[in-house]
Amino acid sequence: MVVILLLVAIFKPMGSTAGQVVTGAWRHGAMTNGIIQGYQTMDALASVEFGVVVITAIKVFGVKNETRVAHLTIKAGVIAASAMAVLYAGLAYIGATSLGHFKVAADGGVALGQITQYFFGNAGVYILAIMATITCMTTAIGVTTSFATAFSSMFPRFGYKTYVVIVSVISFGVSNFGFATIINAAVPFLMFIYPLCITLILLSLASPFFNRARVVYIMTTIFTIVPSIVDGLNAAPAFIAKSAFVQTLIQLDSKYLPFFAQGLAWLVPAIIGFVIGIGIYAVQRIRETKAVTAGE
Repeated sequence: MVVILLLVAIFKPMGSTAGQVVTGAWRHGAMTNGIIQGYQTMDALASVEFGVVVITAIKVFGVKNETRVAHLTIKAGVIAASAMAVLYAGLAYIGATSLGHFKVAADGGVALGQITQYFFGNAGVYILAIMATITCMTTAIGVTTSFATAFSSMFPRFGYKTYVVIVSVISFGVSNFGFATIINAAVPFLMFIYPLCITLILLSLASPFFNRARVVYIMTTIFTIVPSIVDGLNAAPAFIAKSAFVQTLIQLDSKYLPFFAQGLAWLVPAIIGFVIGIGIYAVQRIRETKAVTAGE
């Protein structure tokens, strides 16, 4: 449905993107703001979970070689990421062209509903609602099964079905608070966990170059986690963010760490931690080589 909507909107646009006024935080630093706003999609967090599903599915088809599994997983990831990029770019385009007919909506869901109704009427809105429900349901099922699979393996005291029930009940309860409330409550957590998730993904992709050395992961994580905690506290409710202790941490971060105002204070420390980790790994390799040579 969304693909059809994109095609119709592209070939029969509602208006022009030219002359549209850029508002708010998008006026300056659109890229960094886009990254931070992207945290709210939780795509990176979900990708870590769905990686388990993809790998399991590949092995079900009889692929056992680890290298082959890795290559197929990468291909699946590239295809999925490319499709998501095209989809998001298309949604951004039709959102911009819709401003000739509608005011800036409260959120993307409202805007998408308005645009769908414009092109397809009420029937289109109903179909979109059904498709969105199905899409969200498949995502929820995937995340739930991934979580249950991982936790039943790490903590076998409770079985797979028990974890499925626990996650389902908690998720159902939380969902009743509404989208805006959930996102607002999740922002501090996302500001903390997303940098760690991003660095973990990047390190995993680059791991063949440093032989998956544990020290590289450790040093990068150590240097990433501190500014991530401060970013999370800065996004927390006022009674936390405005406390004297947190304000002291925020002032230190804003003074000494680049990109703090953009919510990316973790970036430079993460790079420093990675470089230090690589340095330690290189020294360890040199020592190991010398030890082997001396033993011979």
